[in-house]
Amino acid sequence: MSNSQSENIDLNKKKRGRPKTDVWEYFKEGPRNRGHCSAECNFCGWKQQIGQPIEMQGYIAINCSKAPYEIKTIFLEKVKNNGHLEYKNKNIKVDLN
Repeated sequence: MSNSQSENIDLNKKKRGRPKTDVWEYFKEGPRNRGHCSAECNFCGWKQQIGQPIEMQGYIAINCSKAPYEIKTIFLEKVKNNGHLEYKNKNIKVDLN
């Protein structure tokens, strides 16, 4: 196989869609369902059917008891900047001031 052929194969394997946010560094990507993948927290094993970064950030910042303090602090700041967390069937406002 020529070098250009292997480059074409590599380009075809690239994932489509939006690039993953930094919160995915702390979650395992699970199987895809209709274009979306599930997520599992690397710290405690909390699972989400469809990985939603805002919800994942909020989980680490507020609910995950096993996440290191430094990581929780990073995501608390992100949650503060977002101004709210959106959960299914709920809209929870977070006031960190």
